[in-house]
Amino acid sequence: MPPGDGRCEIYMSRPFSGIYINPNITSPSKAGIGLQPPPPMMRGPMMMDRRRLVGLAIVVGLVFLLAGAILVDESHARPNPGETQEALIARENLGLVWGPAVAHIGMFLFVIGLISAAVFFEELDIFVRLFLVILSFLAVLLILAGSTTIFGVP
Repeated sequence: MPPGDGRCEIYMSRPFSGIYINPNITSPSKAGIGLQPPPPMMRGPMMMDRRRLVGLAIVVGLVFLLAGAILVDESHARPNPGETQEALIARENLGLVWGPAVAHIGMFLFVIGLISAAVFFEELDIFVRLFLVILSFLAVLLILAGSTTIFGVP
């Protein structure tokens, strides 16, 4: 490259012959290559899917908790006078088996949703994220303290 041709590029010779330096990075070179801003980060679709999944996990978990509580309450209803033995056993199983199982699935989804929100939502305030972690920890303690399936106490 002849000196004085008006270009601002410099190619270093020996021992770094492959390194390119542009000492004047504020103006584009005369070769027609201008400086362009970097492309924006591609966070849009993936972040929306993650937000929807976290919100869906929390809402579905609460719905499953509601359904489990309804099943347990339905099992405590007064038996009909003409109810068969099989129907009585099925109604008792709603409160002893199916209600707690559905409620545990709901609590699992709720806790996973809260922890995911605390981990994945980086734009939230740190105290909000800490609150979500504490809330999920309290939900796990509620699972352990009130679980009839873990400790075998009806």
